[in-house]
Amino acid sequence: MDTDEHGYGIHGSARPHASWAFIRVHHCSFLVQENSSTEGGPNDEGGSAAVTFARPSHYFTLAKEMIANSEPVSLDFGLLALRVTAGGTVLWQHGWPKLAHFTDKMDHFGDPLGLGPTFSLGLIVFAETVCAVLVMLGLWTRLSTVPLIIGMGVAAFVANGAQPFADKELAVCYMAAFTAIFFAGSGRFSLDRLSFK
Repeated sequence: MDTDEHGYGIHGSARPHASWAFIRVHHCSFLVQENSSTEGGPNDEGGSAAVTFARPSHYFTLAKEMIANSEPVSLDFGLLALRVTAGGTVLWQHGWPKLAHFTDKMDHFGDPLGLGPTFSLGLIVFAETVCAVLVMLGLWTRLSTVPLIIGMGVAAFVANGAQPFADKELAVCYMAAFTAIFFAGSGRFSLDRLSFK
């Protein structure tokens, strides 16, 4: 098997009308070959296109470089994972149970701000259900994180303010996650940006 000037394998022999392009996209390197005749282009019967990936050792080197530095691999996928994880766990573990047992909790729910147990429960249920779903979907994302940030802050520093940090750790982690989403935005994979551009 021949190699090109970059040291990557080339399958097949060179042809008079063959052109090779070395493409590097987000740490992934590969070669694209377009063979064309004088009668037609790559999409005609006289032409073809082939992709030859770099040798495995090169991918291993790229993986080591990617892990060893702090350059972003995919900010959009990272934000998607953060939104779905934070919003989904809040909805599943906190919002939905409160909503399902709303009538059982409404008379004796904690009231750290003096708004009344029922009203306080309604506010946190709204944040942990409606706002959590919106964050997951990436719809009105920045606005939707505000009630969640406030709710987690109240839970951590008001309702459990006198408790050991272990009792408020989860609320602090949620608050940090939604604060990160507030500043970073929803990312490309969200309903806020339906075009996905």
